[in-house]
Amino acid sequence: MAYYRIALTGHARFSAGDAAAHTYLQLKAMGHGVELLDPAVVPGVFDAQGNLDRAAAAPFLETFDPACVADAHDSIEDILAACERSGKGQDEPIRHVVVFGYVGPDNFGDELIFSLIAANVRKRYPSSYVSAIGHMPDRTIARHGVASVTPPMKAELFAQLAGASALVFMAGIMFDEPFKDWTAGPIDLYLNPHSEIAGQTACCLMAYQQGVPAVFLGVGAGPLANADACKLVEMASLTKPLYLPRDEHTAQLLEDAGVDPSLIRVKADLAFSIERPERCEAWERWKDESGLDDAPFLSASFRDHHTCGEGLTDAMAALFDHAFETKGWRTVFLDFAPEDRTVHERIANKMRHVEAALFFGLTDDFDTAVAALSQAQASVAMRLHCSIVSNALGISSIGINYNDKVEALYDAMDARAFLMEPDCSAAAAIAAFDALMHDENAAARVRSRAAALRERALDAFDAFFETVEAADVPRASTRLYVRDVSVAEQDLERERERCARLEAELAAAYARAEALVASPTWKAGRAVGALPRAIKRIMGKA
Repeated sequence: MAYYRIALTGHARFSAGDAAAHTYLQLKAMGHGVELLDPAVVPGVFDAQGNLDRAAAAPFLETFDPACVADAHDSIEDILAACERSGKGQDEPIRHVVVFGYVGPDNFGDELIFSLIAANVRKRYPSSYVSAIGHMPDRTIARHGVASVTPPMKAELFAQLAGASALVFMAGIMFDEPFKDWTAGPIDLYLNPHSEIAGQTACCLMAYQQGVPAVFLGVGAGPLANADACKLVEMASLTKPLYLPRDEHTAQLLEDAGVDPSLIRVKADLAFSIERPERCEAWERWKDESGLDDAPFLSASFRDHHTCGEGLTDAMAALFDHAFETKGWRTVFLDFAPEDRTVHERIANKMRHVEAALFFGLTDDFDTAVAALSQAQASVAMRLHCSIVSNALGISSIGINYNDKVEALYDAMDARAFLMEPDCSAAAAIAAFDALMHDENAAARVRSRAAALRERALDAFDAFFETVEAADVPRASTRLYVRDVSVAEQDLERERERCARLEAELAAAYARAEALVASPTWKAGRAVGALPRAIKRIMGKA
């Protein structure tokens, strides 16, 4: 039997009697790799008539490389006949890896980590495919060529996990500040949790239900100071996932939260596996256009955070002025998320040498950003992955200790001397820069530590692949039940339909009123009634 990658288009409800859902699950149960592109989820790859726009869908079609693209309501026989004609069959069932993370909102670190996971999976298993549980599916399919669902889409998510080789959690995912600030707390698990810790626990449980192994691959955690969040972490661990945290600090937090130490193996941030880029034409072109040319520069990446006040802005401006005055180095600000530009402009506006500040901005192209970091003399960063990628490329960095994860990195890099507090003074910032400049062993130390962490990151991938290959995952179930959403969501949908109906009735009433006002009958009546109204007004005044 031949196995195929198949792209289906259409909407599936994943409830009893839904032909599209049945076709999707049946094809997965047969061992094929199947993605369902729903116009309601990824409208950007469909035209106004609801047909797949192949130009807009090009990143997905190139990455997934389906044997055929079919309507989800076509018969399975017709779909497989089209696949057979393509000649793209494989000898073994198609492996499928599902990745859970903050994918979609243009955060450089998360998007980079996702791209590294996807690339390593495809390298190890050339016929495999990767899907995501993230945010903004339209952005994810455009940037990565990968189909995705969001955490609230529980029926779609459960179906996506069916028959998968593994569920992977990535990057700095296990943080309980969002759990405290944005969720319903301990009962969130029993509602419809999003991507915070309750949502991760829910996904672990769904994977366990279907025999899919879960791996926390190169993850970070912190501060895990909330008892309810820790209990949810412990609950997830009862499904026996493999934890491959990026540092000792995260490992200790997991153990303190109740995770069995035998499930934990300390590795490294996956970004340490990155390769030094070849010449990048986009970066070289930007240097020419910006006037930087081949002049030396610092790379810089900052973010807003409640621990940082105006003092940090002043301190960083002073540091960058000092670098320009003493070394002739300009500063290139790189936006690692859309909101970073405002922070960078605030710092630049405080600099005496405004001409030394350049704005690279935000890019969808990882190679360009990595090329920029690779050519810097050093980096100064709040953004964790600005420091990590710089270090991975052998470039020293100065960090801002606004979060546990930054402190853990600088400890791992034996670079605590170059870690500044968010409330540091201008004098302290300049002193840190001068200390780095005068440390003759700094560059060698960065290269040595980065090489060791690179081996750990590669070991993390190997451990993940061992888990995938050892798992005996059951074929996808084709069972469908009466409902695909909660009773409360059904009630909400009925109320939405009622509101839409009332709004349509109101719009129709407005249209009738406007037609009446514009009619000859209305105008004649207004004219006839004008005289009596005028007399009434005059009499009233008398």
